[in-house]
Amino acid sequence: MKLLRNLLLCVSVAFAFSACGSDTSPSETFGEIKTQIQQLRGTKAASPNAEQIKAALTPEVRAQFGNRPFIVTTMDEPPVSAGLFLVSDRQGKKIYQTVDNIALTLDGGIVVATRGLGFDLMDADVRQIHGAIRNGGGRASRVHRYLDGENHTVLRAFDCVIEVQGTSAVEKCYGYDTEFENMYRTNQAGAIVASRQWLGPERGFISIEDLG
Repeated sequence: MKLLRNLLLCVSVAFAFSACGSDTSPSETFGEIKTQIQQLRGTKAASPNAEQIKAALTPEVRAQFGNRPFIVTTMDEPPVSAGLFLVSDRQGKKIYQTVDNIALTLDGGIVVATRGLGFDLMDADVRQIHGAIRNGGGRASRVHRYLDGENHTVLRAFDCVIEVQGTSAVEKCYGYDTEFENMYRTNQAGAIVASRQWLGPERGFISIEDLG
């Protein structure tokens, strides 16, 4: 629960953003938001939902972050939402993080790594998934790598079936002892702009919306 609560960009995002004037640098803004997080942790303050976070990310607020791309995420259980900003874009792999350095790496909109959540997804091979979505569906495989309690790499392989209808795609995957269903929404250019994806057996699902 504690680690998942750390996924919040800001437990009271509206209050933190309202404190940011036009002459505040992005680094100072991050610091103010982090202070708000630290002040509110351990209290009964309600966590903002995805819609509240999106509403708080006004053009003025985003300018404080240098107009960096943002994503908004929501874990299924517990239902904790967060805003994450882009910090790296290398060869199509984009790393988004919170002010507490909780990070998601997306490859073309598909999660390929997490950091700071606990039971992290170290990396994933999703090349065939991308191909199937681009080609209108089909069969594909994906491989996840995790670290166990003894710091050993654990591989999980899945056979998947992808069905595409218009701008929606459903990925149904089956493994040795696990099955899950990911959902994606693409824009007219074929880029994934919203999704619900499985991170692993301990973390379950996360919903992601790309705000650009």
